[in-house]
Amino acid sequence: MGFALLIILHEAGHFTAAKAVGMRVERFSLFFPPLLFKVRRGETEYAIGSIPLGGYVRITGMNPTEEIPPEHQDRAYFRMPVWKRVVVISAGPLVNLVIAFVIFAGIFAIHGTFQTSNAVAKGGLKPPALGTLHPARAASRRSGPGSSAIAARARRARAASPRRRLAC
Repeated sequence: MGFALLIILHEAGHFTAAKAVGMRVERFSLFFPPLLFKVRRGETEYAIGSIPLGGYVRITGMNPTEEIPPEHQDRAYFRMPVWKRVVVISAGPLVNLVIAFVIFAGIFAIHGTFQTSNAVAKGGLKPPALGTLHPARAASRRSGPGSSAIAARARRARAASPRRRLAC
């Protein structure tokens, strides 16, 4: 559901920008064909496909090899100034950024910001349950000042050579 809404709003960004700068939009399609529904309002055909994995806005003149009737040549994509083309192409991703900002603002409005603290929770730290032994505490009970490890995991410890010390 969220992905479908993201697609709808992304394509709506392209669509509204194209209309705002005067480009001719032939089709505004949500989702991919086969089409479930389509209706024409003015010069634009609005369609809804059956596969909710994308959508598209067909703007006259986006394909440089397409045949464009003379009455629509002045509103074709490739005839528009570069700044208008940039606005139309970047409108979809810009809508995505706005959506991300709105989602994060909503999360912060509901939950606030998280603050770290070095204070111990009320009641202090609890010792481990009876019958359990924390490995670090077990090692600290057996070792003390002046003691040394002679084996780990059944392997005899050996003194590190000067070369080994440099490699670490």
